[in-house]
Amino acid sequence: MSVNLSTKEEIELLKTNVERLLATVEDYRKQISILQTANEAQHEEIMRTHAELLELRKQYDTLRTAHAITAESEEREKAKRHITSMISKIDQTLFLLK
Repeated sequence: MSVNLSTKEEIELLKTNVERLLATVEDYRKQISILQTANEAQHEEIMRTHAELLELRKQYDTLRTAHAITAESEEREKAKRHITSMISKIDQTLFLLK
């Protein structure tokens, strides 16, 4: 069964389809904008966390050196495990943020 549409009906149908497509494009643009904003916020959080990680690594090195000079062997190992654990947690957080 074939549908015979007049030229006027075909034009109206095309207009309707174009309007629908334009609305879809606008929706996608809004979604892209929202995702870009979220992405920028996550990127900023990653950069802050990365800076914190670098600072903690510096502190770890300083603490490790101080403990190597002054601490008993058992205390030194305990401090090292604690700092290593903290760095691992930060690394996991960075991984999850990616």
